[in-house]
Amino acid sequence: MPRSVLALLVLAALAVGAAPAAADGLDAEWIGSPQPARAMAVADAGPKAAGVLQREQSAKVRRGLGLPGYPDLLGKRWKAKVRKADAAFVKALMGSAKGKVVRAAVTPPAIPASIDDDPLKAKDVLRHGAERQTRTMRIAMKVEDTCPYWPPGDPDYSGLIRSKVRAEHVVTTVERVGRYDVTTIVTFELRAEASASASSHAVLGGPSLPEGTVSIVRQQTVKDRRTGKVSRRPLQTDHQAISPLWGLDGSFDDFIDAHDDDDKAPAPRRPLRSDVWDDMAQRFIAFVYTSLEAQHKPAADRIATTNACLKMEVDAPARLSPGQTIKLTPKLIPVNPAPYFQQLVNSGTIHAYWVDQQGAAAKSIVGEPPPKEGAPWFEVTAPAERWPEDRPFGIRIVFTSGAGVAETTVLFRPTATFPYKYKVTAASFDVYTSGEGMGATCSVSWKGSGTRRFSSSPGALGAASNEPLLEQLRSGALRGEVFTRIPAAYSDDTTAGCKHDDSFKTVPCTHAHPTRPLGGDGMTSIGFSVTAASPAAETAMLDWGVPQPEVGFVDAGDEECSVHILAFRDQEDDHQVVPLAKLLADGPQTFEFAGSKTFTIDSEDDPIVMTQTWHYTMTVERLP
Repeated sequence: MPRSVLALLVLAALAVGAAPAAADGLDAEWIGSPQPARAMAVADAGPKAAGVLQREQSAKVRRGLGLPGYPDLLGKRWKAKVRKADAAFVKALMGSAKGKVVRAAVTPPAIPASIDDDPLKAKDVLRHGAERQTRTMRIAMKVEDTCPYWPPGDPDYSGLIRSKVRAEHVVTTVERVGRYDVTTIVTFELRAEASASASSHAVLGGPSLPEGTVSIVRQQTVKDRRTGKVSRRPLQTDHQAISPLWGLDGSFDDFIDAHDDDDKAPAPRRPLRSDVWDDMAQRFIAFVYTSLEAQHKPAADRIATTNACLKMEVDAPARLSPGQTIKLTPKLIPVNPAPYFQQLVNSGTIHAYWVDQQGAAAKSIVGEPPPKEGAPWFEVTAPAERWPEDRPFGIRIVFTSGAGVAETTVLFRPTATFPYKYKVTAASFDVYTSGEGMGATCSVSWKGSGTRRFSSSPGALGAASNEPLLEQLRSGALRGEVFTRIPAAYSDDTTAGCKHDDSFKTVPCTHAHPTRPLGGDGMTSIGFSVTAASPAAETAMLDWGVPQPEVGFVDAGDEECSVHILAFRDQEDDHQVVPLAKLLADGPQTFEFAGSKTFTIDSEDDPIVMTQTWHYTMTVERLP
């Protein structure tokens, strides 16, 4: 886990024609060729397994392992039989891996916390008469981490993806020698604890071995078929360490010296060869390595996924004054906590891009890499002139290291100068109410009902009693009103209830009232009041003035069929949450408020069924 340095910091301007001045020390194009995070390349372990089996076909290899050759065991046509068996064996072995390895990290939540050690396994039996060979191969693997684990003790330690593996390959032959059956078992067993770390480009490397061993075991038994007596020869074993780079760290010379003369008659004499054992052990190691590397791919994909293993936050103001300069201090947040900040930034690279630069300037102030915890990375200066509210400028920061890929975008809107004054350029509304209830004024036993539409009419807008504006209170909160006056009229005004005839008898009554303009000057107010926590708030609350739902008339008599039904809207019925930026933006902004509600009690708490629908539209423009 070597000590390394931070790569060159760069700021790239992406806005067309928005290159910063030369004095800023920043270029509009990349300096050098930044390397993005990329997926881990994983080899197929199948050919490695096939290589082990193919090597075992060699007569020299089988003799060197103390096994009978295939011609002696399976007859003259052994080649076709073994080739077919090898292909089926590899297919079965690799087929058992399907579904046990997450091959791609689609989204971080889809990646398991660890991968189960359900083993890959295959087994076959080759027969020729009374002689036979049984082969088994088994690999159990477990990956402990899907994001880097950070070991304590030294700030230079890299993040690790830790894993464990245990594998074995067993070949058992039974050959007939006269009246004896000679069984020979050859076993290769590997046990290892591995770890892998990612590069500065968030590419996970292959697993290395802090600790690993490969063991060989050879065992032979002889059975006398006439007497049934079984004699077991001495167990032949040896162990060798595996180097961190998955090489056999030694040889089996001592094993050969100790056991080359163990085979006694009637077992055939086959001199063991250390070079054969070394070669087969190394081939088995290579197969296990490739299989374990594939098991690391979900972690590799996650490390290379933006904001999956590493996130970034920047505490920065949402608004800047023209020409204001601030410093940005990103905070790196790994999924697995790191004991030392330096572990996250070692070998890291920082890239940054402009977002709609508009004359802003920025420079790196990291100084001598790597950056220190809590120290600023960038100095940003806002444009000299006020920029549009609806076009914030900013920078997108991407940090890549062995911890993962973190990205965030910091945007800045201009500081508001209050009060803001507005002009309403267009407005319209439509409110329709229908309802019914018991208790027409002519008789408590009669049901009354009606409809009414209250809507805007063509005509010029008029001035509101108060100037439309938004101002800031001493507390920092924003308050304001944006209203106008608009021609309005009643239509679809109907009532159905009861009245008294000439003999004062209660009789049914319906009436359609003519369309009529609003009384007085024929104008009504339309608009909303505004509240917001501060100029930096994300949202503002609008309170629209929707009239109470009502049909009929409060002084209804026979002409109006004695109908009057009134309900009250709740205060929150008139509330609407909108982006504050929309109110602060330059240019025309259209606000729309629509809804529907059914009321079940009237103003006297009597049961009714009344439905009101409303639709308000108003376009406003902030004055300079």
